[in-house]
Amino acid sequence: TVVAAGANGSIQFSWNGVLQADDPRFHYDYANGYLGLGTNLPAVDLEVSAKSAGADTVLRISNDGTATGDMDLQLRRNDGDAAIFKLDPGGTGLGIGTTHIDGRIRFFTRSDMGLTTNERMRIDNGGNLVLADTTAEALLDVGGGTADFIDGVGDALISDDLEVDGDTYINGTLNVATIN
Repeated sequence: TVVAAGANGSIQFSWNGVLQADDPRFHYDYANGYLGLGTNLPAVDLEVSAKSAGADTVLRISNDGTATGDMDLQLRRNDGDAAIFKLDPGGTGLGIGTTHIDGRIRFFTRSDMGLTTNERMRIDNGGNLVLADTTAEALLDVGGGTADFIDGVGDALISDDLEVDGDTYINGTLNVATIN
C-alpha cells in the first residue's frame, strides 16, 4: 500500500526510496488547475515564486549544450497566433516577433499591462518604429503629426522640435516649408 505524503495538492516524488512531498515548493491546485513552483497558493496556470524573501526568481530554459538550432519561447493562442522570443544559435542574438499577419511589437509603461493605454513604442508589421503614437506615417515616426512631404521611402516624421547636439549632414535636397 502506497501512502501519499504531504497536504492536499502536494506533488509526490520519491527521495531515497521514500514517497515525499515538498509543499509549498511544488503544489497543484486541483480545483483551479494551477501549478505552483515555490508557492502553495498559485493564482495563475503556472506560477513560479522565489523560494525565500530576497531571492531571485529564475525560470531557465536550456538545452544540453550540443544543440545547434534556435531556442524559442512561444506564447501561443488556440488559433495558432504566437509571440516568439528566439535565441539564435550560440547566443548571438535575440529575436522578438509575432506570427500574426498584422503583427506588431508594442512596449507599455503601465504596471498592469493594460493593452489600450500607455503604449510608448511599437514596431509595426512594416518595420516602422513609432514612438508616442500608434500609427506610423514614416519609417521613424516620433509623436505622430501630419506627414505633408513623406514619400514613404526611409522617411522620418517628428511632430515637435528637433534638437541636434553635434554635426548635421544632409545628403540630398533640403526643402523648407516655413521658417520662423
